[in-house]
Amino acid sequence: MTAARAQIRRETQSILRRAGDVDVSILVPARNEAENLPLFLEQAAA
Repeated sequence: MTAARAQIRRETQSILRRAGDVDVSILVPARNEAENLPLFLEQAAA
């Protein structure tokens, strides 16, 4: 591992320790559902 990669790894681990628990959800519509995304977002906002 190069020194630069080791430094990036240390910094990343430090950031993750400070961040604590992170809850992330990602919505990825299927190709045939993409046209329904605007309606979904409208209903989700209600």
